Amino acid sequence: MAYNMRQINGTDPDYQVLGGIGSGSFGVVTKVRRLRDRKIMACKHLSSDPAAGNVSHVQRELEIAFKLSRSNNRYLAKFSGDVAFNTSP
Repeated sequence: MAYNMRQINGTDPDYQVLGGIGSGSFGVVTKVRRLRDRKIMACKHLSSDPAAGNVSHVQRELEIAFKLSRSNNRYLAKFSGDVAFNTSP
C-alpha cells in the first residue's frame, strides 16, 4: 500500500478544518483544506484505540480506501494517501 504515515500530537499542522460533514459509529468526517496546495478535501477521523480492538478496523479502512482510490469511478472520493496518528488524548 502506498500511503504516507506520520504521527501528530493534537491538531494536524498540514490541514485547516473548515467544518463538519457527518459522523458514524466508527468516526467523523470533516471538510478540510490541505495547506500546501489549498485543496478542499474530506478527512475521515477514525478511533484506533488498541484496547477497544479498533486497530484491525482502521487497517481495513485503509486497505479499502487505497483500493477504491485506484478506481476511475468519478463518484468515489479519492484517497490522498495521507495517514496521521494522533498521540494526544
